[in-house]
Amino acid sequence: MATIKDIAAKAKVAPSTVSRVLSQDSSMSVRADVRKRILEVAQELNYKSPRQRRVEKSKASSVAARTHFRQCHNAQRNLAVVHFLSPNEELNDPFYTSIRIGIENRCHEHDIALRNTFKCNIQTHKGFLANANAVICVGHFSQPEVDSIHALNPNLIFVDSNPLETKFDSVEFDRAAASKEVVSLILASGAKKPRSSAMMKPVYTCSEK
Repeated sequence: MATIKDIAAKAKVAPSTVSRVLSQDSSMSVRADVRKRILEVAQELNYKSPRQRRVEKSKASSVAARTHFRQCHNAQRNLAVVHFLSPNEELNDPFYTSIRIGIENRCHEHDIALRNTFKCNIQTHKGFLANANAVICVGHFSQPEVDSIHALNPNLIFVDSNPLETKFDSVEFDRAAASKEVVSLILASGAKKPRSSAMMKPVYTCSEK
């Protein structure tokens, strides 16, 4: 993997110059031709900053975690989970990340074999979907997608949605009730909006009890 020193050696500049150019340090004056040469060499050597490497590693870890197959030796039950988000999409959605982790942890605690897949792979993984004791569908699915999963396994549990309440079990978060509870707590705390100039953003304070 290319380093800043590798780029500096090939571009014939100091490593500190490379570092500041790649970090887009506007306080440093560098000739346009030197800047261009550094960027070209960095691209040629496929240089990746520490931050880029961390992001890629995180994405790779997420994909591995989401596609794992947890086989328990003494498992008498096995579940399949179909996620409507891709691993990369889940990186920006802590709500669904917490749901996935919660399902996995509970299955591991109770020695339940678990396998994850995604809605784009329903047909590819129809074998283990059909053989699972039940399928947990996390997120929102179109009616054709629901029909495809149901045709493979009638034992469905939906999380955060329920396409047909009388037919499937579901676990849903009552956002309206949660919002009312938060607002009620704010009002009960005695929070009030102090006087402020038109140019200032409102600042809310809570009276001490």
